[in-house]
Amino acid sequence: MTANGSVSRDLSDRLDFVGLGKAEREALRQAKPVITASLDSALETFYKKATAHPVTSKFFSSDAHVKSAKSRQAKHWETIASADFDAGYGVMFILAIGLLARAAVGPAERLLNMLGERRQCAFVYAAAFAINLALCAILIPHLGIEGAAVATSTALVAESIMFYCVAKRRLGFPIFFLGGRKPA
Repeated sequence: MTANGSVSRDLSDRLDFVGLGKAEREALRQAKPVITASLDSALETFYKKATAHPVTSKFFSSDAHVKSAKSRQAKHWETIASADFDAGYGVMFILAIGLLARAAVGPAERLLNMLGERRQCAFVYAAAFAINLALCAILIPHLGIEGAAVATSTALVAESIMFYCVAKRRLGFPIFFLGGRKPA
């Protein structure tokens, strides 16, 4: 992503692929006033139906819950109508680092649970939570949503390292996706 907030080439290619090229995004931006003006009545109609139907009414615990859902959905539609799809793109890549680290150790937590190492798993999760909480408190005031992403990704990397260490100690072999020694 460039400093001026323009859509990155990769994202632009992906948007073109799904039929949201420059012309379509510009049309969305031009339609935003109409979409925004229609949101209140459209969402009112939708939520009136959703809260009246026995299957979907279970999703809402109170009128405040419905009001919150409407507000969030209105923001969602306003974001779509602004065609500003690159706003969260950088955050996604920051989070991907943590998710890749978590994937690299595979189902370590499940293996450890099956081996009766629940306390170690609980400790790893508690430590990762504490890391995430502390880093969020430090980074969010300075970096905003990117700070939250860095905190979460760092906690996932730390969690993965801890699971790797506990699993290697308990199992006697590395569980990293690249493996270690090959069996003879």
